[in-house]
Amino acid sequence: MIEQEVPAEVTSTVEPSHDKKVWSDRFREPLARELVGALGKQLGGVADQVRGRLITLGAKEMVAWCGVWKWTLVFQAEGEARPWAYIVPDPAKLVLTLVLPDEMITALPLKKLPRFVRDGLAHAPVVDGSRWAKWDLQGKAQADEILMVCEHRTRGTGPAARG
Repeated sequence: MIEQEVPAEVTSTVEPSHDKKVWSDRFREPLARELVGALGKQLGGVADQVRGRLITLGAKEMVAWCGVWKWTLVFQAEGEARPWAYIVPDPAKLVLTLVLPDEMITALPLKKLPRFVRDGLAHAPVVDGSRWAKWDLQGKAQADEILMVCEHRTRGTGPAARG
């Protein structure tokens, strides 16, 4: 994984790119802005919004080759052994995956979360005691609702928040 420097405030820095292969070319490591630019204006704006919020919450952004996810934006909190958020910038669809310990999910105010967020958490596969919740992102309002879980994570709920 190569760490990419991203400013604390990520504003719509989407650079339009017609090269959608940037996401799938295993032998050329892209910059984060190239991956976001290949998404197009609407999804690129959503990706930038999510990136900015995750960075504001203390995560470091890296670009990494993740096999079937290809080039992915990976977010890891300082002091933690593993990443906890992934943005998969597939030009066909934008995907956000959050890795959350089961203990944290039981501590979330689930009734206050929108149904699609609760469903994503409930149906997420469990690997080594953590749920890998995944959502296809289509708009900024939807992303905001999912990011409520991230904010709760960093406020001190569960062992993941303590790093």
